[in-house]
Amino acid sequence: MAVRSVNCASKSHSKGFQILESIVSIPVSFDVGDLLDLHFPPKRFAANTFDSFVPDPLFPSQVHAKLRAMSFAFEVSEYGTAKPESHRWHLPHHAKLSNTSQKGLYIDGSFGVGKTHILSAIWDAVSVAKAFTSFVNLVNIVGVLGLDATVDGLEHLSFLAIDEFELDDPGETVLISTLVSKLFECGVSIAVTSNTLPERLGAGRFSSGDFLREIQGLADRFDILALDGMDHRVSTDNLSQLGKSDSDFVENISNATSRVTFDYISELAGYLSTMHPVMYHKLIRTLDAIVVVVERPMSFLFEALRFVVLVDRAYEMEVPFVTLGIEVHNVFSSELLNGAYSMKFGRCVSRLLQLRSEARRFFEI
Repeated sequence: MAVRSVNCASKSHSKGFQILESIVSIPVSFDVGDLLDLHFPPKRFAANTFDSFVPDPLFPSQVHAKLRAMSFAFEVSEYGTAKPESHRWHLPHHAKLSNTSQKGLYIDGSFGVGKTHILSAIWDAVSVAKAFTSFVNLVNIVGVLGLDATVDGLEHLSFLAIDEFELDDPGETVLISTLVSKLFECGVSIAVTSNTLPERLGAGRFSSGDFLREIQGLADRFDILALDGMDHRVSTDNLSQLGKSDSDFVENISNATSRVTFDYISELAGYLSTMHPVMYHKLIRTLDAIVVVVERPMSFLFEALRFVVLVDRAYEMEVPFVTLGIEVHNVFSSELLNGAYSMKFGRCVSRLLQLRSEARRFFEI
């Protein structure tokens, strides 16, 4: 493997050091067969269970959320086990058997309060054909395969978990709400997490009547489960990492013997734009840690959104990820942090904070 010599762009440290490679040098092949490989939650959430979810006594809604989610998991298992499977693949979509009283579960709350823990605990508890994916990944899958092919690939399921509904875009909202409706018709039970209640999605940003009707139709299919709490990623330990200068990382990164990549955001952003985001997990799945120099706040929307997807995959896969150059809270411009995608970028900052702490432990700082 080629060794790459680079210089840190940090104002506090200009020492050159050896690093194993750049993400830009990693080839990724596009494989449609990978798209529907959605059987398990990602590594970070794979071990989550109801037993390991300990409600915060300061937030009574967490006790209620755990109990309601446990009840929902039982209902899904009962319904999914009894659901007729014979000949389902041979019937047209409109003729498939459905449970007309069936409702999904919509877990609402701010980022870092445990929504994904609850969702993956439901996935763990249900004893039926099941899959786990994210909203962004589902959008990408439909974008590649098309709506009907995606339905055909998922309709055999009894339960689908969808993490982080991010309905900032009206086109994506209509697309995924249509997919969800078709899967409900096929008898698939669905649980999702989101930072925004269904009836408030798009509020203040989109005025299309069709969009609002689509949102309302989506809301009617779910029972709302509110989950309050504090962002667990904004812990005292994680916040303490904001005081760590780039030089604290650089000295230890230079001695790393594992597979660590180093990139400037300008080069990385250009490379990410050349591949479909659904392939980002293949880009980093063999890495031990990722280092990215961000010299100034990102302000170009699509560049920033692609970076968010990469950070999400690293977070889910537990790949330590550290940004150098500017503070974590300044990685995105104020316009992006306060714009239409504020929840998405806010969650990314929260995750970068935890990933920085995990990188510190990885590099033994």
